Amino acid sequence: MRDDIFVYLRDDLPPHIHEMVSPNSDGTYTIIIDSTLSYTAQCEAYCHALEHIDYGHFDVDCTLSVQEVEAQAHHRSIKGEDFIQIAKKKQRKESRKVSFLKEHGYDFFRSAERRYLEPEG
Repeated sequence: MRDDIFVYLRDDLPPHIHEMVSPNSDGTYTIIIDSTLSYTAQCEAYCHALEHIDYGHFDVDCTLSVQEVEAQAHHRSIKGEDFIQIAKKKQRKESRKVSFLKEHGYDFFRSAERRYLEPEG
């Protein structure tokens, strides 16, 4: 997941809408995904939304028609199933890292406390 994107699942989207993307005034994006879709379909919808963002379809200077925008977004390099595999691989890697840190006495709470509660200086 990216820090500049906020994702929400909703069950009240129209039946033919799998996801919606909205650019925010601070340069971030909000993606709303239909929660009634299967997990794989939700990943597909997320990837589709990312393509719109990455191709700059929300930029003010984008001159593509709606048909061109959709055609471009549907020719993505990653599919929902691939996204799931990538996410699982990253999760396993992060899990191993966390296990290693725990085994060696790393104090996650203290680290968070230092980072977020103590003033810089």
